[in-house]
Amino acid sequence: MIEDKDLLSIQEVRTKVEKAYSAWLEYRTFSQEQIDAVVERVGAAARANARRLAEMAVEETGYGNARDKYIKNILCADRLRGSCAA
Repeated sequence: MIEDKDLLSIQEVRTKVEKAYSAWLEYRTFSQEQIDAVVERVGAAARANARRLAEMAVEETGYGNARDKYIKNILCADRLRGSCAA
């Protein structure tokens, strides 16, 4: 069996896009209460992983420092809900 890593990665992306589209089709039918619950859960997950994500961002990019990124992540998770970028 020949394994072409480029073709495999393209197929992996296609599969993930199809799953994301399917999830979006379901999500767009949610009530405001369901959307609010999703936002709360995303915020909780962001808070729980804020330090690790900050450390990973510094490690990957070489920019900034983990302490400041952690503070920003907590601020985004708690106060700004969805308006902060990594």
